[in-house]
Amino acid sequence: MASGNNAGDNNKDSDFTSSDQGDKNTTQSLLKENPKEDTVSVEVLEENKNLTMEVLNLKAQLVSLKKIIPTMVDNEGNDFTYRKNFVDKIFFDIFDQYSLLWYIAMQMELNQIKGQKTELELLWQCQQEKHNEEKSKLECEKEEWQKKAAKNDELTSEVRQLRQQLVEKDNENKKKFELMLARQRNEAMKAELAKFQHIKEIAELKAEHNREIFEEKLAKARQINEVLMNERDRTCRTVIKLLKWTISKILPEFFINFHCIDLVIDDLTVGSNYRQTVQRNGSNH
Repeated sequence: MASGNNAGDNNKDSDFTSSDQGDKNTTQSLLKENPKEDTVSVEVLEENKNLTMEVLNLKAQLVSLKKIIPTMVDNEGNDFTYRKNFVDKIFFDIFDQYSLLWYIAMQMELNQIKGQKTELELLWQCQQEKHNEEKSKLECEKEEWQKKAAKNDELTSEVRQLRQQLVEKDNENKKKFELMLARQRNEAMKAELAKFQHIKEIAELKAEHNREIFEEKLAKARQINEVLMNERDRTCRTVIKLLKWTISKILPEFFINFHCIDLVIDDLTVGSNYRQTVQRNGSNH
């Protein structure tokens, strides 16, 4: 029985060693199939390592339990433990294959997620580039608008200055224009005044000339009138004297008072003298 137990223990150790070796081979084959796994996902390798350690611990515990449990013999006297170990080996092989399939599935899912991540990163990169382009474009537009705003402010300031200058120039031009109009009106008034002065001088000259002509004509008329009046007076005196002589010769017998006739003659003489005096005074004036 002791030899049987030793044989069973040896078989168990060999099974455990072969199982451990199979796990290592499985891990190596998995690494060969996925050469980029150690660089692709450190977390998966760490998880696989932890699972391997747990499996080894469980196998060690199983070996310890097998050493404690006595060897079971079937009806034919064969060691039932070896058969059980064989079944366990098959079970662990299936479990390793399932683990491998699970790992491959997880790796495929991880690769798919990584592909999606890559696509999302590319999409994010494209969106980021687009966003950066739009941002750069907006910043350029912002700078252009700021430049335009600054230019607009400068132009507004220049327009205000020009408007102020135009207002001042317009006021100055208005004053100059009003002064020019005042000068023109003054010149026009001076011209009108000179014209009226000239007309006045001409009128005065004409009036003086007409007065001189009138005075000449009046003097001539007075002279003629004086001559005529003197002639009339002489004629009257002559006629009166002739009448007195005739009456004295024809009617000497009648008493006639000649005093009235003398008065008439005296009046004629006085009137003639008065006219001469007035004419001389008018000529002096």
